[in-house]
Amino acid sequence: MKNHLIISLLFLSVVVGQQQYNVLSVDVGQQEYNIKNLLKRDGVFVKKFSDDSLNGMVFQMFGDIKVPIGMIKNGKKNGKWSHWYKNGRKKDEGTYKDGKLHGLVISWYKNGRKKGKGTYKDGEPDGLVTSWYNNGGKKSEYTFKDGKLIPNID
Repeated sequence: MKNHLIISLLFLSVVVGQQQYNVLSVDVGQQEYNIKNLLKRDGVFVKKFSDDSLNGMVFQMFGDIKVPIGMIKNGKKNGKWSHWYKNGRKKDEGTYKDGKLHGLVISWYKNGRKKGKGTYKDGEPDGLVTSWYNNGGKKSEYTFKDGKLIPNID
């Protein structure tokens, strides 16, 4: 009986762990922008045919479904951003601060296997950065400090 409970809990954790959610805090009345109607100039998002500074939620359409992908503040990425493959699987996820990667960044292959994972600080890799092959085998692992590669001393 104990083994059945452990196996059931293990199965449940694997199934629940496979669910992917993209939760953004969206304020009522907040501006929303379709990513296909935006341009990026000098690292700043602007609407086509406009130079106005943008603030609000950016989304992408998949058929009739509006999928939030991130927030912009003064035209720059801010907070959590996620991109998706057309098959519905997550392509990448990262946190931005004032338009620069800042925090954990993870990317996946179309088959759902992890492609890369690393931590960034002010747009530069900072800490362990790991990449994997499409079959799941580890490809590389490097350590960075303030964007500079730290030599691996064995």
